[in-house]
Order: sequence, then structure tokens, then C-alpha cells
Amino acid sequence: NVDYSSGSAVLSGKFNLQGVTPSNGGSAIDFGTVTRTGGADYTLPSNVSTPNRDLDAFGKVATMSYGDADMQPGTDYLWTVNLYQQALIRIDVAGSPTSVPSDVRQFILGSLPGYPSSSTGELRPWALKFQNGKGYLGVINDASNSNNQSDVEAFVLEFDPNNITAGFSTVLNFDPNIKR
Repeated sequence: NVDYSSGSAVLSGKFNLQGVTPSNGGSAIDFGTVTRTGGADYTLPSNVSTPNRDLDAFGKVATMSYGDADMQPGTDYLWTVNLYQQALIRIDVAGSPTSVPSDVRQFILGSLPGYPSSSTGELRPWALKFQNGKGYLGVINDASNSNNQSDVEAFVLEFDPNNITAGFSTVLNFDPNIKR
């Protein structure tokens, strides 16, 4: 939580969702880990200007931690994308900003109706936006199974944030490899 009332940003609270069991059931929230042992290629130097490799983190870009986050208008719900478990998380942030909220729900994307599937690659959710009472999730098929650029595909999925278990409808599907 950031307080701007003094004219500058002051952090007034934070919480960690790693390991939290969602209030709607299911396994604990997991954002993945980065190996920080094993020598100079896996640890970060204390001087930020020192060149480094950070091999484990490099390979996990867009596959772990958080994707986009957005507030659902008219509510106290903060939504975010869990890249590692490929899920949407809804957090009721109405309470204290210094402790984990009591209402944290996680929705595994692949278990919801209308979520696309792919044999040519992994689906990578990331973007999230709310508009006119609907939620929109951006997803990319990374074509990692086929290694064929023509299999890369983008989706925009629409959902009802008040009934996410009803699933998704695809409102846009396109080839992001457009020649300019």
C-alpha cells in the first residue's frame, strides 16, 4: 500500500502471498523460485554495476512470479496473474495493508471453461484489464513445442470477474508476427 497524502510516496504496508492457501481451496499459491546458490553465475553481486549472468533467472523470465495486476473498479479486489501456476488471483485488499488478507482466491486458468489449449507451445498469461464490468486477460502461445514462429499466437479472453468460474470467451485471436 502506498500513501501519497504527504505529496510523496510512502510505503504503508505490504504482504507476501507465497505459500498462502487460497480461501476458495486448492493448493498453496506458488510463484516459483530462482536459484541463488552455485557460484557467480547464480548469485547477484552486491555492486549493482558489476556485470553478472544470473543464469537461473534469465531462463525463467515470463514463467514465474507476477504478471499484470489491476484493481476491479468499484470493488476492493486486486487481481493479479500468477505466471508460475498460470492462475488469476483475486485479493480483497479492504483490510490492513500490513497482513495477508483473509480473502485471497486463486483460479487455475486451465481448469476454467473456454481457456484455450495448444499442442504447439505453452500458453503464457500476462496482461490483465477491467473495463465496463468485464475482465480481459492477454495470453500468448509461445510455440515452444514446435519452435515454429508461425505457431506463435495471441489471445484476448473476456471473463466476468463476479463469476469467473463461468470461464472465458475469446474476443480476439491474432498472429503477433505481423510484418511491418
